[in-house]
Amino acid sequence: MSFNLSSTPFSSTSAWNQQVPTGATYTSLNWPTATGWNYDVGWGNVPVYVASSSDPVVQVSVPASWGWPGGTVSVHAPAGGTGGIGTDGPVVIVDGDIAYNFWQFHRTSTTTATAVAYGEANVVTGTGWGGSGKGAGITAAGSSELGGLLVQAQTDTGTINHALQLAVEASLLKPGYVSPAIATDGRSSSGIMQEGQLLAIAPGTSMPSGLSTLGQEVFRALQQYGAYVIDDGGTQTAIRTQANAYDAATMDALRRDMNTMLPMLKAVSGGTANPTQPTTPTTPTAPVNVAPTVTQASASPGTGVEHVGDTVTMTLGFSEAVTVTGTPTLSLNDGAKATYVGGSGTNSLTFKTTVASTDTTTSALAITGVNIPSGASIKDTGGLAANLSGAVKTFTGLQIDTTPTTPTTPTTPTTPTPPSTPSVISPVLTIADDSLWVAGRGGTVDLGTKVTTTDSNDRVALHITGLPKYESITDALDGQTFRGRDITLTAAQVNSGLTLTSTYRGGGHPVAELTLTASATDPSTGAVATAAPKTITVTDPRPARDATTTTSSHGHHAVTDQQPVAATTAVTPTTSQTIEPTDHQPAAAANTGFLASRAFALLQQHFDPAGSSLATTAAHPVMAADHPSATREHDGVAGKPELCAPEPVSGRSHRPGGSRSDRGGCVASDRLGARRVAGQTATLRPSRTQAPRLGAAPAMFWNA
Repeated sequence: MSFNLSSTPFSSTSAWNQQVPTGATYTSLNWPTATGWNYDVGWGNVPVYVASSSDPVVQVSVPASWGWPGGTVSVHAPAGGTGGIGTDGPVVIVDGDIAYNFWQFHRTSTTTATAVAYGEANVVTGTGWGGSGKGAGITAAGSSELGGLLVQAQTDTGTINHALQLAVEASLLKPGYVSPAIATDGRSSSGIMQEGQLLAIAPGTSMPSGLSTLGQEVFRALQQYGAYVIDDGGTQTAIRTQANAYDAATMDALRRDMNTMLPMLKAVSGGTANPTQPTTPTTPTAPVNVAPTVTQASASPGTGVEHVGDTVTMTLGFSEAVTVTGTPTLSLNDGAKATYVGGSGTNSLTFKTTVASTDTTTSALAITGVNIPSGASIKDTGGLAANLSGAVKTFTGLQIDTTPTTPTTPTTPTTPTPPSTPSVISPVLTIADDSLWVAGRGGTVDLGTKVTTTDSNDRVALHITGLPKYESITDALDGQTFRGRDITLTAAQVNSGLTLTSTYRGGGHPVAELTLTASATDPSTGAVATAAPKTITVTDPRPARDATTTTSSHGHHAVTDQQPVAATTAVTPTTSQTIEPTDHQPAAAANTGFLASRAFALLQQHFDPAGSSLATTAAHPVMAADHPSATREHDGVAGKPELCAPEPVSGRSHRPGGSRSDRGGCVASDRLGARRVAGQTATLRPSRTQAPRLGAAPAMFWNA
């Protein structure tokens, strides 16, 4: 048997085909106020195809779902048949007596397809509802999407002889379900209805005025058969219609009708079922051959503006395979005609039109009719001529513009210039001082280095080689310390300030030569430019030199004028040292005196002020020997400055006996440390062998 879309699917005893029970109770529902969009028509979701034996056999790969095992489902399907719009992508394909309902159906080739779920039902003997653990389709209630669907071939007859399917706004759908549903996706605790529930417009309710022709049919069906809740509709409550049928104007009018009709639905309960007539089975008669109908009209391109010379292809889909003789044409609202080009023997016929300058400009191209010239025909295999009324269709968004455009005079192309070689600018490296010194054992010095560039896009870096292992460099940007004989720093690290630290502990004074090279890299091309290398000499530690002072903030040497200097140090238990320069002293003697005074001051720190022979009320000045050459007197050592201590006022030592240590005398300054470390006691007294020079402080000699 070949199912015809103009007939009502499923058995006469199916709930879809039963009228509302007589004497039923109608309970009002708290429907939301219509906003103009919360009551709607689901058009475009579910395409319906009736396959013929001549259609390709499609192997549909599906997982186990709705009680059906996973695997491959073989079904005849028209060549252009595929899933509906949106992520659900459902489709109903009637092949023989079986309505296959797939979810997320994707045609991968003429003979293959995939789907995520499916159910099936017999359109002749089945109910269109699930049962025995299997779904008849893929709605949340387990019903076939063919059940309760508005199909154009049926509504074109002027009467809808079945209940409608209804998807309800999620907030209105409470958990649970009632028969004939076998499942639910209701979740709202404040919902007012369940899936499987029958709703209807109460008898005696007057039809609202202003309804469209199709809206009037729907009103009568809702009053006579009602509607079953089968799905969660998201933010809308809507009836559903065949996707590959109807036109936009008809659907827009029906949408407006829904805002009036759907809030009139009430919950139905009780009553006596109306028996289906006849109740006694009759002898089956040969099926009546029904004329094929146009189920779909499409255009390619479907939107845009077409100009003179452009071609538009139009396709008419039929409810069954048709045979074409002659050359039918389609009349268009731009005054042109689309001519038949192929498809005979299938359920899809193709027509083409080319925009001509004589056509009329229109904002929405439309098919206004089908022309069958003398001798031409479109018939099914039984010889019945096709019903072509469904071919009338307006393609909203497909414009025809025949306004001629003045072509512009082409300009002579210019010879392209070869791309210039990417360039990068060398950075500028500046060094405050190229000769530095730094004290070992943790001493630091500022490298005084900066690097700049005139191209802010370049990546600039500083490469330093020659850094010895006992020196390191730390930046002020992030406190990162660099070591090694080959290091690289960014411009930001360099310009934040670089500090060189020395941990040298040896007795020499090594000299390191640092080589600094600045480079810039273009981030787009990778081109590199390098500045001329510069060097910095770092001496570590400062070499000892006579009469020198450190004056540079960067650690370089500056030698003072060679002026004779003498130092006088007064030592008391409570006063600090005093150093006063004098004129007319040789530089060597000045340096020697300074060293002697420093040594004596250090020695004094280790004495006990209470028992020291220095604890007197008068200061005992300590002077360096004023002879220009460091000639030894009183056991002095040649070449070393001598320190001498005076004899006590009493002429006697604090210690009994007349030993060498009781007498005044001198000792070379390099013995001071050794004698202090050895733990010996030093006694200071005025010397009788050294007379003070005229105009100078008295010379003091020290014996230990």
